[in-house]
Amino acid sequence: MQHVPLDSRLLSAVGYNADSETLHVWLRDKRHVVHHGISEAIYANLLNAESAGFYYTCYIARNEPQAARHYTRTVVKLAAACLISIVLCSAFTTALASPML
Repeated sequence: MQHVPLDSRLLSAVGYNADSETLHVWLRDKRHVVHHGISEAIYANLLNAESAGFYYTCYIARNEPQAARHYTRTVVKLAAACLISIVLCSAFTTALASPML
């Protein structure tokens, strides 16, 4: 797969695998994002767009079902906070229920 550098404030380079319809995107913040099910036409549009960053944000990143993975870290933190709260409440309830000596 050939990487194509882009003159964009958001994207540094992209690569496309036509066999698997996989688009690889290297963002300026050093993240590497993989999008599946991207047609060659979408890839060509990205390369020819006046603003590759705008095209990527509006037509690829937002429409990709995997775009929600950016929220994964927040969801994991929220789940951990809920679990800790449950454990602490459970321990507190147990301490209140036990007879005092």
